[in-house]
Parts: sequence; C-alpha cells; structure tokens
Amino acid sequence: MALLYDLSFAFFVFITGVAVLASGASLVFQAVCSSEANWNVISIVASYVALAIVTVAIYLSRKITTVHNLRGIPKTFVAIKDGDVPKPVAELVATEYDRVCAISQIAQPQITSQEGWGSPGTALEGVHFRRTMLNTLSTVTVAIFPTVKTSPISCFPSEAFGGWIAARDPTWLRRYDTLIQQARYAEREPSRLDCEECEQLASYLTQIFQLLSDPRLAKVASRPPSDDASYATAPSGTE
Repeated sequence: MALLYDLSFAFFVFITGVAVLASGASLVFQAVCSSEANWNVISIVASYVALAIVTVAIYLSRKITTVHNLRGIPKTFVAIKDGDVPKPVAELVATEYDRVCAISQIAQPQITSQEGWGSPGTALEGVHFRRTMLNTLSTVTVAIFPTVKTSPISCFPSEAFGGWIAARDPTWLRRYDTLIQQARYAEREPSRLDCEECEQLASYLTQIFQLLSDPRLAKVASRPPSDDASYATAPSGTE
C-alpha cells in the first residue's frame, strides 16, 4: 500500500511538471512567433522561474520543519493524551493497542510442561523421566553383580532374594521391574511420580544388594525374615 501511494504521488507530480512546462513552452512559442516585438517572452520566463523558486522554497521549509519536529520527539515511550492527536487517530491507536495486547496474550504458551519431562521451575526441570528411570538400572546392576552370577540385564533376579526381600514385601522388586519395563517398552511416557518411585526403589534395592554382597552378611541373608527385620526399611512412597 505504501509503495502504491509513493508511485501515485510521483506520477501526479511528474504529470503536473510536464503540464506546466508544456504551457510555458507554448506561451513562449506564441510570443516568439508574434509579428510585433514584445517583452512577453521575458515576462513568461520570469513568471515560471518565480514559480519554481517559490515551489522549492515551500518544499524546503516544510522539509526542515518536519525533520526538526521528528527530532524533537523523545525516544522513550510517551503516552498519547486527549488533544495530542485528532480523536479518530486516538481511537485507532487505542484499538490497535488493545488488539496487539490480546494477540500477545493469546500467543503465550498455556501449557508449560511436556509429557515425559520435568516441568520448569521444579526440582526435575529438564529431566527426561524415561532416560532417568533406565539409568537407575545400571546402578542396581553394579550392586547386584557381586551377589548374583547371572546377568541382571537379561533376567531380573527377583527370585534370588525371595526369602530375604520378597517375604517382607513381595511388591518391591516386582514394582521396580514393572517400572523398568514400562520405561523400556511402554508407548505412554512415564510420569513424575513413576520417576520418583523408580529412583526410590532403585536406591533401596541398591542398599540391600550392597549389604548382601558383604560376606559377613551371607548368613544373615539366609535366615528367616524375623531374624533380621531391622535391615528392611521400606522406601518412602511405596508403602
């Protein structure tokens, strides 16, 4: 739209200039071709020169005034008050301002969390729950190796400690194994509660496996649950 306005303005200025020059040339031609010698040529040329001088003077005056006024506008924000601009302009500015504010508000993200990731501003910000849950398996594996000869990656050794752990709460190993399988294969992303529960179970099981790897506790691990109940402490959130 601005380009069309500039082109149309330049076109009409060009047409006006051509018309003025054509009329002046016609008058000069008539005066020269006249049979009587007269001063019409000089008066016509002088009038057009004066017109050009006045036109340039008006243009320069308006240009200098506009530049001076624009430089006088402060760079910081200045509120438009009633009377500063015409009423239609003030209403247009206020309407556009309200529209921009509404668009900016609507464009703000309404959901600040992504499924499977920690929400911003929380302790788990930027944490990928699935990866974190699977990383706990390596810690538990390191604790299991001294006590179990088979690889815990291929077969989770829940039966190896059935008389010591499962008798107290058979859901601890099963629950941890379930969470790991969900993190590996489930299409649904794990939740924050799943991740926290998995970390708590991994920490608890790691402590138990580390205790069982101590040769001095080998006999304790083989006793009935009532003989060593003091070693069993349920992780918070799993009771």
